[in-house]
Amino acid sequence: MHFTSARRPRSFNAAGKLGVWPALLFCTAALCASPAQAANLLSNGNFEIVGPSGAVVDNPVPGGSGASAAQDWLSLGNGVGYVRTELMPSTRVPGGRMIRVQTAGSINGLQQIFGAFNTGPRKAFACVWIRLIEGSVGIGLGNGGGTNGHDVVLNKKDTWEVLQVSNAVAPVNSIVIGALTGGAEFYVESAHVDTKRVNCKAS
Repeated sequence: MHFTSARRPRSFNAAGKLGVWPALLFCTAALCASPAQAANLLSNGNFEIVGPSGAVVDNPVPGGSGASAAQDWLSLGNGVGYVRTELMPSTRVPGGRMIRVQTAGSINGLQQIFGAFNTGPRKAFACVWIRLIEGSVGIGLGNGGGTNGHDVVLNKKDTWEVLQVSNAVAPVNSIVIGALTGGAEFYVESAHVDTKRVNCKAS
């Protein structure tokens, strides 16, 4: 995996104020349970279910969150341009599914809200399998709009990478997987959020 750490990442809370983000967390098989043994707080984390708007969804931005191609996932539009999401067969797991995200703006991508605002665990951990094609992409956990996907950043291109991260904002009821630095194209094959640190490589 390749990560950028030139400066401390930033987040925006629900009021639009900047916050801080934690360092990337690593785990070993001896210390971490596998995702199969843990309970995923996310729905449709493997992107197997098509959303009500169909397998290809275009959303203009800005405009907040709208429907995505995957059930229970939102298309997040905080920047300029557009967000396109598309479900297709996975290139990592035979027989699996993945979602393609294309956007021309920063802080645009995917979001899932899995709890009411100001509710949820104080600490949570995410594992996400991503293949970045263009730009850069980040992941964030937080409280409703209190995350914009900068907890960990991926810049390495055209290879499947698994990212693990914990939250800086509490409680945790939302995950964002978003483009940075002016837009991006990327694929997400699976996403897992749990209150326990899991062995991401086993997913």
